[in-house]
Amino acid sequence: MSTGEKILAVGLSIILIGSLIQLFNKGIRFPVFSEKGVYAEGFVGHIRAINPAFVDFSDADRDVSRLVFSGLIKYDPVQKNFLPDLAEKWNVSKNGLIYTFTLRKNALWHDGQPLTANDIVFTFQNVFQHPAFRNPILRNSFEGIEVKKLDDYTVSFTLTKQNSYFIANLLVGILPKHILENADISSLDKSQFSKKYPIGSGPYKITSLKLDNDGDIVDLEAFSEYYGEKPAMKLIRLFTFPDEKSLLKDKGALHAISKLNATQIFSESNFSTYNYSLNQFTALHFNTENQFLKEKKVRQALAQALNKQELIMEGEKRVDSLGLTDRSAEPLFKFDPESAKKTLDEINLNKSEPVSLNLLTLNIEPLTLTDAIKRQMENIGVKIEVERVGSADFYDYVSQKRYDLLLIRHNLGYTRDIYSLLHSSQTIDPDKGSFGLNFSNFRSFKTDGLTEALRKERNPPDKEKLLAQLSVAITDEIPLVFISTPIYTFALDKNIQSLSLPNLNSHSDRWSFIPYLKLP
Repeated sequence: MSTGEKILAVGLSIILIGSLIQLFNKGIRFPVFSEKGVYAEGFVGHIRAINPAFVDFSDADRDVSRLVFSGLIKYDPVQKNFLPDLAEKWNVSKNGLIYTFTLRKNALWHDGQPLTANDIVFTFQNVFQHPAFRNPILRNSFEGIEVKKLDDYTVSFTLTKQNSYFIANLLVGILPKHILENADISSLDKSQFSKKYPIGSGPYKITSLKLDNDGDIVDLEAFSEYYGEKPAMKLIRLFTFPDEKSLLKDKGALHAISKLNATQIFSESNFSTYNYSLNQFTALHFNTENQFLKEKKVRQALAQALNKQELIMEGEKRVDSLGLTDRSAEPLFKFDPESAKKTLDEINLNKSEPVSLNLLTLNIEPLTLTDAIKRQMENIGVKIEVERVGSADFYDYVSQKRYDLLLIRHNLGYTRDIYSLLHSSQTIDPDKGSFGLNFSNFRSFKTDGLTEALRKERNPPDKEKLLAQLSVAITDEIPLVFISTPIYTFALDKNIQSLSLPNLNSHSDRWSFIPYLKLP
């Protein structure tokens, strides 16, 4: 190297070292940056798979997938109604069993290939109904349903029983057959398609994807050949953060922050805040196949022993029933550990060994919540072992019924269909390879009849009456205990036009209007 080149190299090294020191001193995990013309949004979470087949386990995955993939239908949170998307129209047979969809002919995948009925049949039949598919929520939603191609742009779904809630299942994003037809369905969530090269048919395509445990960065560009209304925002950049503290540290480079719990942080900032709640709740399930938990008196006692005020996290409110309302003033929902202990002492009178139960939950649930449940149960003489597992292990634990108590957050989405959580057909049977979502393994003619009637009923007032009856039945039998529902905040740069934010059913419902706002 010449003397000049050496001097240049040394100079560049000094600049690089100085930049690294400055970066380190600022404590930035990765460069959170703003760029003119790019809408930048941040939220807490981690992107695991950009694939609509697995978004039920991650709000972050759902947020990105909603922009990249499109479904047969879409939901309008303002009109509170389902509208055409990939399907330009649909009809339902008089007996309520056959749903027929006519596809639009101008829909393209992001690689330019046409989207046809072959992709619809592939998604529902070859993926969701595949025995190795590892999303029990979607697999159960389409179990026993016949999916049939009528022609290149017409497809039908034939149900075995009437289900007035079925239409909401078709919001799920469609997958490309020409890319995934030879994929291993059992590991689809870990595939290159899901992790690096997702190809959808939605309004945005991914141009850059950096996934890291410390934070993710996703760049999206409006798809020029998109069949629907073209969004005003041409470029979107999404940042994920491991916690709210690190997110708020970098808020100056963001136009918006979603899924927050702390509105007061923005009282003196340049953000407008909007609060909303979801059709969502955290519940503790009792595995009624456990000999101790089989008895209703025991479940009632354990429910009495829970001090819900200690279980409600910041940014949540207490709920006690299917209506997601606070009923703490009613005697049935009173915290009464003395009565609970007395009941359990009478039941266990002749037993020398203390009762021991294991509690299973996902590792994303707060430690403070599981610690509080453990402490409260042990105050009445019930020993609790807590097992916190990741989403992949969770499937195995549940399918093998390796739990006595199960703590999980449910999202009923666009309906209040609780059939999968209570109907006896949805219990778990490892010997038959059956994985239902009736985590309580609860069987009752009454709840079976009510959940079936709710699926058949189309008249809204009559549906509300049935829901009220079902809520009473749940309160009486206590297969699960409702704990809380979260209140969320969406923060938006005041320089962007103000919103009239409706109550959402999903965080990603915000994409119904955010891309159509204009950047300052």
